[in-house]
Amino acid sequence: MSPFAAIANYKIRLVGCYKENPAKPNVNVKLFDDKTGFNSKTKVDWKNYAGYLRGLLQRCATSAQAKGYQFFALSDKSKLRRV
Repeated sequence: MSPFAAIANYKIRLVGCYKENPAKPNVNVKLFDDKTGFNSKTKVDWKNYAGYLRGLLQRCATSAQAKGYQFFALSDKSKLRRV
């Protein structure tokens, strides 16, 4: 698997998966959450998750960049958090 995700206009390096303590998250600023609708009108497309995930990464990169963040993290399959 490539360490980079092919997302238009961005070079996203994948760094791996990490288990997090939900009571004390390492990344504590949630930017949006597609499952609950927090700051998002996009719904998780479970039937086309690969396509949904590509769009999610694009939206994450755009949102993180707009806020001046160099890094972002996905959690629970659909939540964007800043690092």
